[in-house]
Amino acid sequence: MISFTKFYKLFGLSCPQPAIYSNEDIIQIMNMDDYFILILSMLIMIFITVVFTFALSKTRFFNSHIDGKLQPKNCLVIIFVFGLLSIIATHYMSASYNSAIISIRDMPSLVAGLIGGPITGIGAGLIGGIERYMEGGVTAVPCSIGPIVSGLIGGIAWYIAGKKYPKLIVAALSMFIAEATHLTMTYFISDMNAGVDVHDIVITAAVPMIIFTVLGVIIITMVYNKYIAPDLE
Repeated sequence: MISFTKFYKLFGLSCPQPAIYSNEDIIQIMNMDDYFILILSMLIMIFITVVFTFALSKTRFFNSHIDGKLQPKNCLVIIFVFGLLSIIATHYMSASYNSAIISIRDMPSLVAGLIGGPITGIGAGLIGGIERYMEGGVTAVPCSIGPIVSGLIGGIAWYIAGKKYPKLIVAALSMFIAEATHLTMTYFISDMNAGVDVHDIVITAAVPMIIFTVLGVIIITMVYNKYIAPDLE
């Protein structure tokens, strides 16, 4: 069963009753309308993350990461902002499918890591991950670990790049690795006793999650390189 109830409510719309599909084929699991809404919600989440990143870059909290040394207060602001974005992705820009939540919540924590290193990445991931775990579901454990791992991978990429935002290809590859790791964890450490086909969930979620998290990081990195980085030099 797939449901976009929170997405519809966010825009003041009435949500149609979700359809129940057979597990025989992915085309039967999610029809084109489902995919359209899922894609739309992910694109909106990318836009929101771009706006928040750009707005944050204009504050004094952001600029301290240039020399690779984040003050505790500045760290906390970046952690809070991107942790909040992860929660928004889970609650409003997502689809509920067979007790799993399909979203791009891993992207904000990875971006936090790309901006400020492992501390901000893991911190944002903890906020998004703990909140996701509290939502429950068959994939609660791997999906709560996912944002934390993403933040760590983003932080590693930042460190390898010389404690600064990495190049486009490195940022995109980092997101791909993070999301692939998340999906692998989902397959192996989900609650197998819940009576839900985890393989079905992974197959359904893999394509949109990988495509739109990577796309989001590419767009954010392009905005960062063109509009943010020059002001930091």
